[in-house]
Amino acid sequence: MATDGGVVTRKGSGHLQEAEGAAVVALLRRQLTVPEIAEVLGRSPETIRRVSAVARGLLEASAVEAVEGWRRAIAVAGEKGNHGPSRDLLVAIGTIEAPKTGGVHVSASATVVTVQGFKLPGLPEPVEKDVTPRQT
Repeated sequence: MATDGGVVTRKGSGHLQEAEGAAVVALLRRQLTVPEIAEVLGRSPETIRRVSAVARGLLEASAVEAVEGWRRAIAVAGEKGNHGPSRDLLVAIGTIEAPKTGGVHVSASATVVTVQGFKLPGLPEPVEKDVTPRQT
């Protein structure tokens, strides 16, 4: 018998195994209801609610650490000219809208340049191609 965030994971005890707990989180992300998840996993809705509450508590307990990590990532990436983490934060908190899909996306690093969603007149449809220099 083991514990995972305060939930005993003993098979047959009414508590979920670790893999089942991960399944609950994945199904919640897909917008399934608690009764739907309970039916899929063959568990009671109360067990699903309990696991959901424990998972939410663990996430909330890690929130400050996650924010600090994000702040460090923004600083490190920004020094390299990558402002993606800053944009991602602004999108996540609703300050700006997420970029529309199908638009032009350009990213670059010292060894890779990628241009997506851009078409030159008179040329065939763009084909995604890996242009990473090969190590010899």
